[in-house]
Amino acid sequence: MVVRVTLERSPSPECFSFWHRRTFIESIIMRLVDSSILDLRSEGDVVEVIKRFTGDLEPPQIGIGDDAALVKVGGTWLALTLDTMVEGVHFLLDDLASWHDVGWKLAASNLSDLAAMGAVPLHALVGLTTTRDVSSSDIADLYSGIQAAMSKFGGIVVGGDTVVADRAVVSIALIGTDVDPLTVFRLDAAVPGDAIALSGTVGDSRAGLETISTRGAAFDSCVQYLIDRHLRPTPRTDLREPMVAHGVRCATDVSDGLVRNLEKICEASHLVATLDVDSVPISQELTRAFPDRALEFALSGGEDYELLVTGDRARISSINESLSAELGCTLTIIGEMSEPDARRDSVGDGMKVHLRSTKSDLSIPSLQNTGWDHWSAADTGAE
Repeated sequence: MVVRVTLERSPSPECFSFWHRRTFIESIIMRLVDSSILDLRSEGDVVEVIKRFTGDLEPPQIGIGDDAALVKVGGTWLALTLDTMVEGVHFLLDDLASWHDVGWKLAASNLSDLAAMGAVPLHALVGLTTTRDVSSSDIADLYSGIQAAMSKFGGIVVGGDTVVADRAVVSIALIGTDVDPLTVFRLDAAVPGDAIALSGTVGDSRAGLETISTRGAAFDSCVQYLIDRHLRPTPRTDLREPMVAHGVRCATDVSDGLVRNLEKICEASHLVATLDVDSVPISQELTRAFPDRALEFALSGGEDYELLVTGDRARISSINESLSAELGCTLTIIGEMSEPDARRDSVGDGMKVHLRSTKSDLSIPSLQNTGWDHWSAADTGAE
């Protein structure tokens, strides 16, 4: 069917001007968007599309691609981050998880982003989407969880927005301060010869999720510890001061999985990493509850929110010496950064993290999953 539209009179100059400007802008947008990018297979593909429409920041400001943006407002440097959790994707409300847990975990995720940049949390905005059957006590539980995490680790809620939809979605935008180009931790600041170090242990959160999802393990102190690590993670804000004091320049948090987050450092710094699998810190609780999957969870689990750091070995040793026993956390060296080898490495498209072990069979298929990516067809289930 062909539809013909006839203008009874010529459009006014104002209308034509508006139509012409809109058409011109739309044509520019269509030319900017490469059709090959629209085949979205990973979060990186999505970021590449979005980058085409974000403002250019003059260095040393940091835009899209790191754990948070770093911008200068007047004479003040600020770090800006935002995280979102969706019911059925990031959390399931049942007898093991509450609205309070959702609030805590989302706040911890944002706080971890700022810790990974070396910023001190300041003010937060909360975007809340709920179904119509939500109760006032549910909302109070959610915000009490956010408040509990921020009371312990920093930040306060100063506003936000609420809407109603067919499922719950919660977002937090968080501003951090006390950071500048001389002290900020960046993904692209690793250098050849840097040691790779990790705070705490990894894999616990993924094991906690497995327990919640399948009810597959008998409940004991080990299993409860893993569930708590999943529902109420600890952002490593306490490591900021010693890391800044000892000149750390490169860091990120383990939100998507150890290997995947290390890949992001490799991509940003144009380097490759050798990961000593035998040195990756794994908790006794994880080993006891999931002896056959502990290494898989540690390498690819995600949502542990530990800090992944690169730097001179002497600096990392100095940081560990300065940490008080009360923190219960040190940095464990787990590998090294190096220049790509043209014979085996392609930083743009290929292996960026090389796994090394004398104890484990690294050819096991389950170890080939490098982490969590919403846009990967292989990723399913709540995370």
